[in-house]
Amino acid sequence: MDDVEHQALGVFKPVNDEGWLGRSGPGADFYDLFVMRRSDEDAPSARALNQLADAVAQMGALKARAVDIICAARIGRLGWREGPPADEWSIIEARIDAGSALWLMLGDATDEYARWLVRLTGDAVVRKIPALALQGAPDEAGVRV
Repeated sequence: MDDVEHQALGVFKPVNDEGWLGRSGPGADFYDLFVMRRSDEDAPSARALNQLADAVAQMGALKARAVDIICAARIGRLGWREGPPADEWSIIEARIDAGSALWLMLGDATDEYARWLVRLTGDAVVRKIPALALQGAPDEAGVRV
């Protein structure tokens, strides 16, 4: 697998056999961009890269939606308090999985040891994982909330 360049997103570098990793851009608020590898791919599809580019362009609205989904799951399924407002959450990663679903990984200052994964394509799915623990498919990581 080789490096791949996307006009809007820049360079994506291969990560083992998992996929390709890029960055949202320069600055302190960058986040990782990841395209998971399908078994028959030697490079990320143009569709997956364009899907990520669209997500980056809409990230403010996507982040707000993801935080709403996480907070609803925290209250409804875990019986926790809602959590901080959207501007106190950080995006860690935007990921396109092997099934073309968009996932966001977010963290908040109230729990620096946990990350929240939200699938925004199709039915929303929320998963809680330990910080720095995402390897492989996001729909198999951590615990479903």
